[in-house]
Amino acid sequence: MPFDLSAGYKQLFSSTMFVGLMIASVGRALYPGLTLVAAPFFCDGEAEAYSSWFRCLTEGGGGEMAPFGPMFIVTTLIYGGGLFVIAVVLKLITSARKAKD
Repeated sequence: MPFDLSAGYKQLFSSTMFVGLMIASVGRALYPGLTLVAAPFFCDGEAEAYSSWFRCLTEGGGGEMAPFGPMFIVTTLIYGGGLFVIAVVLKLITSARKAKD
């Protein structure tokens, strides 16, 4: 078997989720648009992002605030999960190359 699926994946998962948490918190403070990735889970239409919250826009021009806690968790999971998938693919590619040599 060219690679072991259990080797280091807990640390990899923890690390990528921490980076996702940093993107969702510090990244949101620097560029609020990073939280819009979670908007489809909370809004039916468009959304506007601000530094500490985002709101779902309605057809009349108004909007309602989206819940901060769940939005923060979903944003963390999206960025952390995406980074985890990328890291696993890269790890599998490098371990397959090492097994070839």
